[in-house]
Amino acid sequence: MITFNNIVERFEIFAENHFFIQTFSFGSPDDVDLTKFTNFPLMHLVYTGATYDAGTKTYNLEVYILDVPADKNQKVERQKKWSPTRNNAQKISSPTLRTEGTSSSLHKITK
Repeated sequence: MITFNNIVERFEIFAENHFFIQTFSFGSPDDVDLTKFTNFPLMHLVYTGATYDAGTKTYNLEVYILDVPADKNQKVERQKKWSPTRNNAQKISSPTLRTEGTSSSLHKITK
């Protein structure tokens, strides 16, 4: 059985090995203290609940990719910063994260 701790561990391993993500955290969105983090982009995982159907537990998660935007008065620099973050966030959402030894999908991306 896949537990929430297994899911967090898998996301953490994914983030540690991803070329773009620099930091990983999880918990309530209110727990994200951006003053504590110095390496961005940051991947933050939020558990939003679970559903149970016929012997199946489906975890509902939100994944945030946070970056420090460039100065809002410098539109060109802001665009340069936003574009790679957005593109990489879309690429991250494409693969299905799996737990070793299972074929269970750990998350679904809703678009």
